[in-house]
Amino acid sequence: MRVSESAKGEALLDQAANRLDEVRSLQANGSSDPKLLADTVESFRSAADRGAKKLFTAYQATGETQDIVTVREFTSQQMSDIVAMSAVKNPVTDDLLRGAADVVSDIDQQARVLCGECGSDSVLQPPAALSAGAGAATMDNLLARPVAQAQADIDQAEAARIA
Repeated sequence: MRVSESAKGEALLDQAANRLDEVRSLQANGSSDPKLLADTVESFRSAADRGAKKLFTAYQATGETQDIVTVREFTSQQMSDIVAMSAVKNPVTDDLLRGAADVVSDIDQQARVLCGECGSDSVLQPPAALSAGAGAATMDNLLARPVAQAQADIDQAEAARIA
């Protein structure tokens, strides 16, 4: 029996959701093992990215909008979970959750570009508690900045590095 790309993608998104549940459990139990937390978040990020890519590939091959709807529902739920977890202040998990929020935002952006009619019209927003860094490099933000301003930012960062 051959498993479809859609089924593989959904299975990977389920695995990613389980990894984020594990992060929530570790956080609730007061885990202070930064390596365990980082490894679990990295597993979430990897599974989410691979699952979304499989569903994007399936959508592009078949035009089945449910593939993109599945991704959009996943990103919405995971961002809600990240928002809830960000309420607990912890320097270790804050950085990790910021990275997870970036991944979720980027996946959702890709899904909206592939099929604007598949799912909600709203853009996912990172949790306010993490927003200083989360979502900073999403496609919308990158496209909205003029090239000249981006170059000015690069020059300023380089000057600060040298100083």
